[in-house]
Amino acid sequence: MEIIFSWKIQWGTFEPYSEIENANEPSLDVLSALLMDSGGIPYLDTVEWLDVLVTKIKSIEAKVLERFEWSRESWSAIFEADNVTIYSLYDESCRINVPFTIFKSIFISWRSFLLSKPEAENKVVIAVP
Repeated sequence: MEIIFSWKIQWGTFEPYSEIENANEPSLDVLSALLMDSGGIPYLDTVEWLDVLVTKIKSIEAKVLERFEWSRESWSAIFEADNVTIYSLYDESCRINVPFTIFKSIFISWRSFLLSKPEAENKVVIAVP
């Protein structure tokens, strides 16, 4: 499976885009939906919100927190030491579990991608075990 980050033109400007390819489980697009849920604000304004998650992830790793929930406009995630449960706030059937370490790796890459230069050629492909 691969997760691909790229820039797409929407509303006349570049917007970050995430998609899953070669997944055995089609519902993994829920992960992309969580990453792209900006809450309706410009993507660069979401970096502060993403930084809050970085701090919380470190707290889980340091065993300061056992569990926490992180939500945006349409998607939410429950973080625990070994697992991240991602789900829709509007459709109870949209729910997946992702190993904590895999989510963390993808998330850190997504945050870095958001800070990169928006260009059509700028694309990141991450192989996910």
